Amino acid sequence: MRVVAKTDRNHFELWVANKGERVPETAMQGEVRNSRNGLGLGLHIASQIAQAHRRRIDVTSTPEEPRFVFWMPLVQTDQDK
Repeated sequence: MRVVAKTDRNHFELWVANKGERVPETAMQGEVRNSRNGLGLGLHIASQIAQAHRRRIDVTSTPEEPRFVFWMPLVQTDQDK
């Protein structure tokens, strides 16, 4: 598993990647899956929390790795007021 956090002048990014199975397209689009293997409800909840704070979580999945990226601006925007 790799965890990377970085900032620049305008935003913060945190991502997690591993050598796990490819993430199904439906899960990346927000569909909650009823499975003991995970990757449904947890991703959905994390995404909802990010959206509630006007932030986002992006998911990409290649045969090599699934990657989950949390992104947020470091400067206050008009939406934050």
